[in-house]
Amino acid sequence: MAVTLTILVIEIVGGVLANSLALLSDAGHVFTDLGALGLSFLALRLAARPATSRKTFGFHRMEILSALVNGVSLVIVSLFIFVEAYRRLRNPQPVAGLEVFLIATLGLLGNGIGVLLLRESGSNLNVRGAFLHLIGDTISSVGVILSGIIITLSGWWVVDPLVSIAIGLIIIVGAVRLIDESVDILLESTPRGIDLDEVVRAIEKVPGVCSVHDIHIWCVTPDLCTMSGHIILTDSSVSRSNVLSQVNELLGRDYGIAHTTIQVEDEHCGQDDQEWLAVKAQQE
Repeated sequence: MAVTLTILVIEIVGGVLANSLALLSDAGHVFTDLGALGLSFLALRLAARPATSRKTFGFHRMEILSALVNGVSLVIVSLFIFVEAYRRLRNPQPVAGLEVFLIATLGLLGNGIGVLLLRESGSNLNVRGAFLHLIGDTISSVGVILSGIIITLSGWWVVDPLVSIAIGLIIIVGAVRLIDESVDILLESTPRGIDLDEVVRAIEKVPGVCSVHDIHIWCVTPDLCTMSGHIILTDSSVSRSNVLSQVNELLGRDYGIAHTTIQVEDEHCGQDDQEWLAVKAQQE
């Protein structure tokens, strides 16, 4: 956050002095970076709090809400960049190319430090949201540096808003992906990378399991996937505890599902189920 704040001040001052939309666009992105980092930090602190009787899963979803807000803020910043770039394309304004180059180079160094600090974001969607902000800003700084070089050498001022549009497009692509993944988790969709039908087939191959139904798989966060479902045993002589132990081991080992709620139905396989099992055995 300290590194990002320093970059923000430098780029705002430099953007005004150099009359560069590219620098000011980058500064706007840096401003959202600062907010994203603060929000991510707050969400991480809240997520570490223990569960309560009202919030039985704890505060893990604060991280997802933070990621969603970060994604939406990136889209809003991109739209502002597009509007201002359009105005400058219609009415190009003089830009101090050398100053743009020097200030953007400082911004690139600062963003590089931030990327290194957050490079281990892994599957934490919240931290990855802040990381994407910094990645986007690093790419933006490279674009601004190039625009500074081109303006210094050729005096082609229009490259400044063109680079701003490119920056906006890069930002918005990452933002849409972040929003999509956040919304998926909030809607309790089946996690990406997990095939629900495949999980059902795998459970039904566990000895003693006749069939599976009413199965739901969702994530509280990308690191905490859960499943609930009902299983019917082949007959009443099968050990429930043994079957549940094997099913849980399978889910944890192959699909990363560590928290399960499985109800074992009292009834045993009916005639239809027995016929289905016989067909299945023949196919295997």
